[in-house]
Amino acid sequence: MKTTFISIILLFVLHNYSYCQSVLYGQRKEDNGNLSLYFDKEGAIYPEYYIDDTSLRNADSSLNNWYKRNPQIFKQICKQYELDIDAVNDSNLALLQDAIINQFIIKSGIKSESVTSLTFLIHGFRKPLTDMNGDQSSIADYKELEESLNNLSIEKTKFVEIYWDGNYLCCIGKNIFKNKKIFKLFEKAQINAVATGNNLRNILDKVNFEKVNVVTHSLGALVAVQSLFNYRPSSIKTTSSKNINICLIAPAIPGEDIFNSYYNRNTSYAFKEKDNYKLAVVYNENDFILQKKFHKIGIDWGPGPYKYGNTTLGCNYSNEAIKLKSLFEKKYQNSYIELINLSKAGACHYLGNGCYSKGNNLESVVHFLNN
Repeated sequence: MKTTFISIILLFVLHNYSYCQSVLYGQRKEDNGNLSLYFDKEGAIYPEYYIDDTSLRNADSSLNNWYKRNPQIFKQICKQYELDIDAVNDSNLALLQDAIINQFIIKSGIKSESVTSLTFLIHGFRKPLTDMNGDQSSIADYKELEESLNNLSIEKTKFVEIYWDGNYLCCIGKNIFKNKKIFKLFEKAQINAVATGNNLRNILDKVNFEKVNVVTHSLGALVAVQSLFNYRPSSIKTTSSKNINICLIAPAIPGEDIFNSYYNRNTSYAFKEKDNYKLAVVYNENDFILQKKFHKIGIDWGPGPYKYGNTTLGCNYSNEAIKLKSLFEKKYQNSYIELINLSKAGACHYLGNGCYSKGNNLESVVHFLNN
C-alpha cells in the first residue's frame, strides 16, 4: 500500500514536471499592437482563437493533437479562415497552416516610404510569456529590444515577434541538481527550435519585403539557422527573393558544426556567386549562461559550453567565433560575415533587463542591419 502511494505521488510529480516544460500560447492576449506569430513545440502556428492551456497540455502541448481531440472546434477555426473542412487529417491540418500564414502575409503589409524592411525577432530558451520566478518574459525582452533598435536607428522597420516553445523550468542558480534538469531541458528545446525554423521558412519566403532582418537571442539562433538553410534535413524551400540580414545575439549554438551546412539550401538562386544572406554574430566572452559555469571559492562550477548542447559560438569559447569567420573566408568567399564583440555587457545573458539591449550596446547591430 505504501509502495503504491509513493508511486502515485512520483507519477504526479513527474506529470506536473512535464507540464511545466512547454510554453503555451493558447490563452495569450494579442493587444500590444505588434505583429506576432506563435508556434507550438512541433512548429505549428497558433490560430487567432482562444485555446484553453490546460486542454492543450492534456494534448501533450501539441496543436495537432488538440485539433484531433476537438474536431468540432477545429472546423470552427477553419471556418474562421474561410476553409470548408469536414475532418481532421494531415492534409487539412496543412491547409489550416497555409491559411494562417497567408493571413499573416496580408497583415504584414508591403514596403513603403516610412517602412522599408521587416524585422523578425526570435527569443531564446526558457522564456515564459509572463514574468515569473524572477525570469523576464519574452514580451518584456522584445519591448526592450525594439526600443533599443528604434532609438539607435534612423531607418524604420516593422517588427514581427516570434514566440516559440523554448520550454520553461525555474530556475538557474547554484543548485546543481536543478541546473542539470534545465540543461537536459535545453536539449529538448533544440528539437523544438528546428521544428519552428522549418515552418518559419514558409513565411520568410512569402513576405512582401525585399529586405528582411532576422534578429535572434540565445537558442533563437537555431530557429533562424533552420529557417534559412538545412542544418537538419528539410524539403521546404529556402528563400531566394529576399535580402536577409541575420543577426545572432549571444547565440547558444556552435559555430563550424552548424555553418558547415550554410550553403545547403533548397533554392535555384545562384547564392554561391552572390549571396543574398548577410550574417553577424554578436558574442560575449563573459556570458556565464553560455559558458554554463560560474566561479566560486576559486573553482569553476558547471558542465561547460560543450555539454548539454554546444553553446560555444555566443561566448567565443576556444575562439569559436573567430574560427567561424575563418571558415567563411575559406569556404564561403562570396558571403558576408561580421563579428561583433559585446563582452562589455558583462556576465549577464538577458536580452533586456539591463543587459544586451542596454544603452548603446546594440549600436554595431543597428549599423549592420542598416547597411
